[in-house]
Amino acid sequence: MQSNHTSVRSRWGEKPYYSLDYYLKETFGQKVYKIALDAGMTCPNRDGTLDTRGCIFCSEGGSGDFATTNRSITAAIDEAICRLNGSAKETGQKYIAYFQSFSNTYAPIDILRPMYLEALAHPDIVGLSIATRPDCFSPEIFSLLGMDNVWYVLANCIRLSAKRKAALGIEETHVLRVSAGRTFPLEELRLTTFRSTDAGVAFLVETEGKTLFHAGDLQWWHWEEEPKHWNDEMEREFKKEGAKLMGRKIDVAFLVLDPRQESYFWWGFDWWMRTMQVQLAFPMHSWESFSLTQKLKALPCSEPYRDRVMEIFYNGQSFLLEE
Repeated sequence: MQSNHTSVRSRWGEKPYYSLDYYLKETFGQKVYKIALDAGMTCPNRDGTLDTRGCIFCSEGGSGDFATTNRSITAAIDEAICRLNGSAKETGQKYIAYFQSFSNTYAPIDILRPMYLEALAHPDIVGLSIATRPDCFSPEIFSLLGMDNVWYVLANCIRLSAKRKAALGIEETHVLRVSAGRTFPLEELRLTTFRSTDAGVAFLVETEGKTLFHAGDLQWWHWEEEPKHWNDEMEREFKKEGAKLMGRKIDVAFLVLDPRQESYFWWGFDWWMRTMQVQLAFPMHSWESFSLTQKLKALPCSEPYRDRVMEIFYNGQSFLLEE
């Protein structure tokens, strides 16, 4: 196991996963930098639609305090590149245009389309990064960004009002309501659901020859304050449902690692890793206790699989996985 882990690190630039940074270096033959742009946007918490005070985590500049402002997107890109390099542009260097300040899908489509296209037309720009909010989308924006074929798979217990769906740009024709214990063919993927030991359902997704498992709240919930008979019943229900996946090869699994369970936090995760053939596992439901993964890996029980457990260090972290 150790020799394989070493070869993976060597292949992926000394990281145990195929990062976006590594992908960009492989694709463009160089490190690609983000340049921050201020396109003059606002957001619903600034313009009075929802509030005027902004979000508590957002600065006065819309969290784009170092972004470059200019009437022309092209000029802003050139200025930002020079600022990054200290003076003049470096010939051949490539960048990602990062629309950073405020919510950069919160505008009419006739404003957004030319803004995005002008940035992509710049010879030094190889892609876009767009900061925004989930309530600042519309079907037209999804289509513009190539996201118009998105399906929303929701457990039957989840309720969304028509107003909320409209705010999120969700069309009812692209919502699939699911219950536990069923299989749903959905265009180019096959979706199987499993009963949760709390809320919602767990998902097994098969697509393009790969299998992904999202445990949801299907977890071995054991709480110190609960009576023994309750904890025993929860263990039985968890293992009964989980046994349906026994021996199943899973390419990527998302498994609960919850700090609230205190000394029992690892029980469910460990059981899954020993029951299924998981190639890569991502901890979730960790309430930003990212160090819990290291705590799991330090346990003797994790020795057979700890190299296959991915570490997450911050919210919004991205991973690009190679086959």
